[in-house]
Amino acid sequence: MKPFLATVGLGLFLIGGFNYAVDPAGQWRPAAVDAVPKAWPEGKLWALAADFDDRVFKFARLSSVSRPRIVVLGSSRGMLAETRSFAPGLGMFNASMNGASIEDHAAFWQALKDHDKTPSHLILYADPWLFNANSGQIRWRRNIRLYEKFLWTAPGRRLPLWKEALRQ
Repeated sequence: MKPFLATVGLGLFLIGGFNYAVDPAGQWRPAAVDAVPKAWPEGKLWALAADFDDRVFKFARLSSVSRPRIVVLGSSRGMLAETRSFAPGLGMFNASMNGASIEDHAAFWQALKDHDKTPSHLILYADPWLFNANSGQIRWRRNIRLYEKFLWTAPGRRLPLWKEALRQ
């Protein structure tokens, strides 16, 4: 029995250590988005040799852009919206994220308000799961404080009871 437990324990340790070392979602070390240039020339690409959470990237990028006239919110489908799809001279910021939920959109809207960058136009790519409470999306919790601030500052709103339990 002891060799079995030692083998299982060693295996779990090796798997955990590998996940910690690779850290594909940037959970245990600073995100690679810190390397994003503040002045990003139009039409230039930025390549990164690592996987990272695009939510962190979008929120970090917001601080370095001027106030956009158009903001696009959506999931990966919304990522296809480009500046050249609109009339020249319109400032557009694409804040679409992989597997975005309504909580992601609310948190990003709050970030826009906090940075005094609310746009005059908002384009929302509404995927089928967007308003489904059972969608299983939890990635938005990275920005739970912004989401809660959005709910608390909305007129006549309160946090849903199940989300109040998350604060505990």
